[in-house]
Amino acid sequence: MKILPYLFFLLWTITITSCAPQESSSGKNTATQVHQLLQDGKRFEQENKVKQALICYWDALDLLGEERDTVLKANTYNQLGDLLFRYGLYEKAVENHRKGYNLAQRTEDHRLLYETTSRLSLDYTLLNQGDTARYFKELSQQIASKNNLSRLLSESTRLTSSILAEQKDSICSLYEREQLLNWEARYKQQKAQLQAERIRNERLTHLSVGLGIILLLLTLLFITYRRKKHEEQRREKEIQWFKSLLDENRKKIENYQTELFNSHTHIRELQRTLEESHASLEENRLLHEELAYYLQQEQQMREKEQSLRNREQLLLSENSLKAVELLNRMKNKPAFMPVSSEEDWQVLIGFMDILYDGYSQTIRKIKGLTGRDRKLCYLMRLGFTTGQMAIFYGISPGSVTKAKFRIQKKMEAELPSASCREAASCG
Repeated sequence: MKILPYLFFLLWTITITSCAPQESSSGKNTATQVHQLLQDGKRFEQENKVKQALICYWDALDLLGEERDTVLKANTYNQLGDLLFRYGLYEKAVENHRKGYNLAQRTEDHRLLYETTSRLSLDYTLLNQGDTARYFKELSQQIASKNNLSRLLSESTRLTSSILAEQKDSICSLYEREQLLNWEARYKQQKAQLQAERIRNERLTHLSVGLGIILLLLTLLFITYRRKKHEEQRREKEIQWFKSLLDENRKKIENYQTELFNSHTHIRELQRTLEESHASLEENRLLHEELAYYLQQEQQMREKEQSLRNREQLLLSENSLKAVELLNRMKNKPAFMPVSSEEDWQVLIGFMDILYDGYSQTIRKIKGLTGRDRKLCYLMRLGFTTGQMAIFYGISPGSVTKAKFRIQKKMEAELPSASCREAASCG
């Protein structure tokens, strides 16, 4: 029963852990995968495999979707924008270059910020938005002059001039650009479907885990109920046995009370006889002696009655109940060293002395017995068999029999024959 709170805590921890969102890989693995996707995208661009290149860049952005602002994420947006720019999708290029520009501002990478503003200047120039193009061109020049990027500024100027001179429309037709837009739409649709499928699978997983936990809890509750029911039945048997013992003791008390009442009646008759008879002194003396005898018997019966009452109180005490429970466990389920503490031995010895009138004191008077011999005597007196005591001490029944024979010899040497028979009556 004490382990149940720990089990419930463990189940609660498993539930929280299973319901928590799990990352597909660590940050380091994500960066490695993104670098690989960017390299593959560059290779596909060189091989004019536009669709595969776009998928590589989109997959890289999916991996970086929940990441914080990083230079890698900005470079990914820039590479995607460059590809779209080369194929005449200037609005899409501006959209991705803008995202790269915003990330570059937050990362405070001046070189990346300069490259992004240069790209935006070129994008807006080809979109015929001269004011915006001039703004980003001046901004890129300011960034270059403030951060000693003059070499990049001259290279960017030459590159921009060559692109504007060569870029009449794009390297593909209007049909191919529309096809690229269709690819993007289908990719986003498939991504949404995969996301919905993943959410549905996660819900099914969480539902399965929840049902499993509920089933496990029900199993634990059933096992606990069965164990509690068995414990109640065992205690009921112990209570019945204890009640029978108390009933037997009460019957003895009633018998002594009946004898005491009869003794009182006889004493009163003797007293009347003594009062009526004064004829003979010898007869009077005999009557006095008989009266004294019955008075002595009455006193002994009173003492026995008081002793039985005290015995009943001791049998009803907490130590006696504990001893009864321990004896039942030892007899029903014998195990190695069932009495491990001195406190339990004292409880058993006290219960035995109540039942058999100070039996332990008789055993202690025998000088030749060891501590283990005395404990064997106590167990024999309490009614344990040779096989049970062999289990208690982890020895063979033959060894127990030899020990009992040795103890009996020591008793015969120390005690008179009658006392010896009484002390070894259960051996």
